[in-house]
Amino acid sequence: MSRKESRGKNAPRLSHEQAADLLVDYHFGRLPRQMNAAVEAHVKSCRICQKQGLEHAATEMRAAVKVRVKPSKPLISTRAKVIFFALAVLIGFQLVVFELIQPGSPLVALLRSSGPAPSGKPTATASATATPAPLAKALAYDPSSAGSPALAISPDGATLAVVQAPAASAPTVTLFATATGKPTTTLSWTGPNAPGTLAWSPDGKQLAAADGSEVGVWSVTSPSLLWLDQLPGGPAVRVYAASDGSPLQKPDATASFSGDSALSWSTSGQVSQASEPAGAGAVSGDAAPIVTLWQARGTHLFAASGGAVQVGYDATDVAAHRALLAWSPDGHHLLWASLAREVAVPPATTGLTAPNAAIAAVVAEVAHAGHGDALAWFAPDLSTVAACARTQAGAPLILYDAGSGRVLATLEDACEGLSAASVVWSADGKSLLIAAPHAAVTAYSLPTGG
Repeated sequence: MSRKESRGKNAPRLSHEQAADLLVDYHFGRLPRQMNAAVEAHVKSCRICQKQGLEHAATEMRAAVKVRVKPSKPLISTRAKVIFFALAVLIGFQLVVFELIQPGSPLVALLRSSGPAPSGKPTATASATATPAPLAKALAYDPSSAGSPALAISPDGATLAVVQAPAASAPTVTLFATATGKPTTTLSWTGPNAPGTLAWSPDGKQLAAADGSEVGVWSVTSPSLLWLDQLPGGPAVRVYAASDGSPLQKPDATASFSGDSALSWSTSGQVSQASEPAGAGAVSGDAAPIVTLWQARGTHLFAASGGAVQVGYDATDVAAHRALLAWSPDGHHLLWASLAREVAVPPATTGLTAPNAAIAAVVAEVAHAGHGDALAWFAPDLSTVAACARTQAGAPLILYDAGSGRVLATLEDACEGLSAASVVWSADGKSLLIAAPHAAVTAYSLPTGG
């Protein structure tokens, strides 16, 4: 057996937290050979480390700390050795500092993933040159918008639909002008509960709502409720004619969104399972040709049994009357769905694929915590994601660059009491509208260049 093999065989087995504590000393070459081998063995076998790209930790360490050799005789003077060693340490320190300030650094990821993160602080890596800026309050809506469980913004961005559920009267949906935050129109809802989900038609002339028991559509131009139909209990999928509520299709709930696919609209208004890769990791917006559980206007992720993470609608969503509403591209049909599917958490390969790096990081955080949930809202061009990872108290709302996962901005202590339906992006993607519990709807502007 070689000396290297013997050293690896006798190396102690480290936990993820122990490896994280030793990584800086490992990076500087300050550990004994046996502990170096232990860190390298852990990185090779640890699913979290592999996910964070740390399988090359040994290569990075050798680049930062010069490999020790034993020459047969001194090649340089003692004084030169001291100078050389000081320079090597300085270079190694600069490399480590450079690693620490890089967005998405594997070293930062491992250090931050070990142990509980500070309460209320973002866990993703910030900009290399500055602390992420806070979102700035731009407009507070009329006080009558307070306490809304669900929002939806019209396709032209001019109107915000706000569910209102006063204790002493029937629930309504009020339309507000986004330019002023003032109410303009009130739509009556005759269902038994306040709607937990809203969705505008592609032309902005109709508004759909579901309250867990019934689904219906208003004509916004009239304004009047066109139809109301009873919903099934339990996980289910339904397709309706938007004009009169005629049920057109009852897709199988078990097969829908199975594997890594989506549902695809046909020209006749029917939906069928989309073939890969059309639905793999895709995000669907209002009136998209495909429908996935990665909803641009609000996605819910939550920890499930056995360390799994699911996307869709759980028991809390059902209790709050939230579900998926999606219009066909021509606006003639409406899909309602209430179900959840497992997300593939590497190295597992089964389940739905996260659509981008930012969502993958949020999924990993929920999986690593093993509890809590997360919410995500995609900007209209899908380049930016606002997310709440509620694995600890006081979680901030964080804006990420979708592709790289870089943090762009934060809103501290903003996630408590939110749902996938209580935050929307403005139509131009320059602000977020948030319906916090017991507060009026508020628009927050993104930082310049965010």
